[in-house]
Amino acid sequence: MPPPAKLSFALIGILVTSASLSSPAWATHAHVHGKAKLDVAVDGQILSVHLDSPLESLLGFEHTPNNAAQVQQAREMVAKLRNGSALFALPAAAACQLEQVSIETDALAPSLLDGGTQPPPPPPTGAKKEASKHDDLDADYIFRCAHPSALTGMEIQLFQYFPRLHQLKIQVAGPHGQNAATLSPAKTRLNW
Repeated sequence: MPPPAKLSFALIGILVTSASLSSPAWATHAHVHGKAKLDVAVDGQILSVHLDSPLESLLGFEHTPNNAAQVQQAREMVAKLRNGSALFALPAAAACQLEQVSIETDALAPSLLDGGTQPPPPPPTGAKKEASKHDDLDADYIFRCAHPSALTGMEIQLFQYFPRLHQLKIQVAGPHGQNAATLSPAKTRLNW
């Protein structure tokens, strides 16, 4: 049997594939500032959450940091993203523990993404910024819940931590089937 993380990522893959086949709006990835996608999968004791967002919605810019202030902004964003238990408030009765977080974007050096304190390498000499490039960020979270029957939803705190974010399109796959929701700063509760 595959490890829980691989099983949950496989479930998210199935969710994303079926969503893209059933709805043209999900079939193409639109890079829209202020909007992001969240895929949630519940599989036994494992809760998997995948965030797909324009980097600008989380960081305020979409390029490799080019000064100390931007490096600090990137570090602060990564620290917030690594705190999955604060971003996704789960029912206490479910007794969920965050087991794994991974963050990926082409715009930030691995030393920034893994939460390290080493400065990122400087851009190559003569490198030009690509003004038209729109970088995204993907973050994956794996929670293990001791009492999954109590896991009936969550409070999404992303809007509180990332005020540039205005809308989340959410797909959920769980023990009761699939559903979708759209959340905003005024509506942050996701139920399934």
